[in-house]
Amino acid sequence: MNFKRRSGIINVRDMFGNIIQVGSLTKARMQKYRKATCKDYIAWVKNNKVYIEGGSN
Repeated sequence: MNFKRRSGIINVRDMFGNIIQVGSLTKARMQKYRKATCKDYIAWVKNNKVYIEGGSN
C-alpha cells in the first residue's frame, strides 16, 4: 500500500467488530493527539510488517 500520495484512509473491522483505520506511520503518530479519535485503532505498514496501535492508549 502506498499512502504517500493519497489523502484518504481505509477502515477495516476485526473479528469483534472494532474499526481499524489503515493509514501511514505519520497518521498513527498524530492520532493520539486528536480528541475524538485518540483511542481508535490504527494500522500501518513498515518493512512489510503490519503494526496496529490503539485501544487503551
